[in-house]
Amino acid sequence: HSINISAGIFIEHSPLLILPGINLRGAGRDSTVITGTTSFHYNPLNPGFASERFLLRLDGSLQYHGDQSLSGFTIDGLSKKIHGGIYVDGNNRIRITDVKVRETNFCGIWILNATDVQIRNVTLRNCAWGSNEWCSGALQFAYVDHVDIDRLDIDEGKGYGIKTLGHEKEHELNNFKLHDSRISVNPKGLWKQGKAPNIAVELWANSFAGSEIYNCYFDNHISIVNSDHNTKPTGQALRIHHNIFDN
Repeated sequence: HSINISAGIFIEHSPLLILPGINLRGAGRDSTVITGTTSFHYNPLNPGFASERFLLRLDGSLQYHGDQSLSGFTIDGLSKKIHGGIYVDGNNRIRITDVKVRETNFCGIWILNATDVQIRNVTLRNCAWGSNEWCSGALQFAYVDHVDIDRLDIDEGKGYGIKTLGHEKEHELNNFKLHDSRISVNPKGLWKQGKAPNIAVELWANSFAGSEIYNCYFDNHISIVNSDHNTKPTGQALRIHHNIFDN
């Protein structure tokens, strides 16, 4: 089933729970805008994960195929008053297409425990949070497999662009594709009072089998971390090729 939303501004009082099997289609990301009322605002100095504060939630189970698509709308964080945009946990076969998230306080899109995810033509504007201790990412994910990200446009003025978050040491990031995208972040990092530059992409995992980053533009560095430095090489590497690093 699909819910078609007309053009206009829709102000919600609580998170929108989109059940498995339901698609959400706006009239276009410049026409349909979803945001939250004052009672849903949440932007403390240290917000934490607070996944219940995301405006759109797709919650399922690891055994269930959501077979869901989100397309054709904008989520407006109201200049950092709204905590997060889209939160996906335990749903497979998710498609996010022609969506824009702007000015959330903590994260634009966060995907956990999902297989077969496609993100196409998505724009994230100033969606992350940061402090001297750590930074969130405009796009975050963990415990995912077969993720294809195409034509992602991130312009982040505070935190990281893309980050793995919500995992333990046994985390694997296999069959991850990031391509034909633009990831721009503030050149000055917040971590440890700017002792390190900001991070465009931070991937932390024990395995990157079948994963690639190509045909992308980055204006800061990529951080690739192995959670367990004693892990023996598998012979399967993360391939990073045909990109522009403008530092």
